[in-house]
Amino acid sequence: MRKLRVFVLLLPMLLLIGALILDAAYASPTTVSLWPSDDTYIWDGRSTTIYGSALDLQIENGGLGFIQEILVRFDLSSIPSGATIESTTLKLYFFRAWSPYTTVYAYRITSTWSEGSVTWSTRPGLESTATDSLYISTTGWKTWSVTADVQDFVSGTKTNYGWQLKANANIGDTDARSKEYPDTTYDPVLEVTYKAPTTITVDCDPDNVEPGGSTTISGQLTSDGSGLSGKSVDLYYAPADSATGDPTDSWTPITTVTTGTGGAYSHTWYPPGEYCDYWAVKATFAGDSDYEGSEAKTGVALNPNLHIIPETPLGAMAALASMTLILAAVMLYKRKT
Repeated sequence: MRKLRVFVLLLPMLLLIGALILDAAYASPTTVSLWPSDDTYIWDGRSTTIYGSALDLQIENGGLGFIQEILVRFDLSSIPSGATIESTTLKLYFFRAWSPYTTVYAYRITSTWSEGSVTWSTRPGLESTATDSLYISTTGWKTWSVTADVQDFVSGTKTNYGWQLKANANIGDTDARSKEYPDTTYDPVLEVTYKAPTTITVDCDPDNVEPGGSTTISGQLTSDGSGLSGKSVDLYYAPADSATGDPTDSWTPITTVTTGTGGAYSHTWYPPGEYCDYWAVKATFAGDSDYEGSEAKTGVALNPNLHIIPETPLGAMAALASMTLILAAVMLYKRKT
């Protein structure tokens, strides 16, 4: 009787831990309003004066000696590092807008500064291209879209130094409230809408299965460290390349399971008994009305792989060995005679 042995093989980076992080799915969007950690303005006419404690933030461009620009930064530490930023709006309340009117640009700041020390003479560097712009001719709340910048900040590809608001053409006094203004309802605000990452893991135990035997596929679905219960997880298997673990054919569904307490799930699986090379196992977050699942089906190359290796029946091996010994003895006898 042919015996089959099933081995669960992990990619090299996961050989010691025996578990797999498939990929990120994303939760329904969350919107937060953030207030500045630093805000100030700088003035070329008073190039060494610090305005970090000023009640107002001023923009002006009336030529040399009459240029004022706003700097503002927000603490983004409350947003998970793996978040997908859906939208981000920088909002300031302007109580003064004098003619001539013109466009105000928001530039990403590229070097360090603080409201307690920055002046015109020590102003930070800026990105050469503005992130967004807005023509201002009235008072009230004004907004700039800075979504791409915040995505870069949260992803870690760029450092969060905030933005500088400035006019590149002649503009009259255009002044906003700062966070130091007594009425906090007029504070600068950064409104961020994002999707928090979720993580799904998968493992197989035991990793050696006899013909007709089973292995338990298990894992956990979490979001920002908390388990997600009552969510659907799809399980699949597919033939895979023995060296890389990459699937060599289409995925075949095993079943759909529902996560329990702490986001845990498990399923007893009986691997197919036919001879083949390797099996890959995949778990994907299916998604529902509250959570998107389309992004959970990535990272297939990191999945465990079930290797089916045929064993030569012991009886056949013994018979072959016996026949070999008999033939050797007959040949030796003929030589002697």
